[in-house]
Amino acid sequence: MIKATQSNKKTKAEYNGLVEFLLKVEELKKMPRKVWALMGIDNPETVAGHTLSLTFMAWIFGQKQKRLNHEKLLKMALCHEITSIYTGDLITPYRKITNKEKAMGKKVFQKWPRLFKEEKEKKFAQDYQKERKALQKLTKKLSAPLRDEFIALFDDYKTLNSAEARFLNQLNVLAVLLKGIQYNQADPTISIDFLWEWVFEKCDNNACFLFTEELESRFYKNRKSPKKN
Repeated sequence: MIKATQSNKKTKAEYNGLVEFLLKVEELKKMPRKVWALMGIDNPETVAGHTLSLTFMAWIFGQKQKRLNHEKLLKMALCHEITSIYTGDLITPYRKITNKEKAMGKKVFQKWPRLFKEEKEKKFAQDYQKERKALQKLTKKLSAPLRDEFIALFDDYKTLNSAEARFLNQLNVLAVLLKGIQYNQADPTISIDFLWEWVFEKCDNNACFLFTEELESRFYKNRKSPKKN
């Protein structure tokens, strides 16, 4: 009887932790992506919306990547932005926007400077530390195996330690580009040249190249996107 009671308490605690975790994850459905919010886009894509798009891309594009662990790829896609619950949506490659620049709205992206390599590495380390603490806080009431899996997947993705992480990192850029193109098509004054530059910087997988070529063919028939140097 004592063992059964202890087991029931443990089970109740685990499900209590799951409920708290899932309720926090729900917040991502209402959290706007920072890049689109800064551009002044009405009803911008949420972090959850971006995660959904990336997960579909990971599933579909991953089918032809035979050497990848597809289950790992999908799980990694689902948790790659999960720390935003506590940290907010972070944009590591770019420096912080001043209040004056915020007032410029979407125009700031026409000349928003990226960080130099050393500055970017420093900001990445700072953001990663914040995200690591956020993930530990978010998963602290989950069972140890599940908590460890979340942390391992997140660490892998952030450090690009595996083939799955490196491939997903490229798909992530393409997911942002795809949404940016949609906004640009609806409002041509929205500049997304910086997204094309980001794609050329990050993507080297053949499937990614073929996808960008299709995007160019579909959306840029009468005008060219920035070309790789």
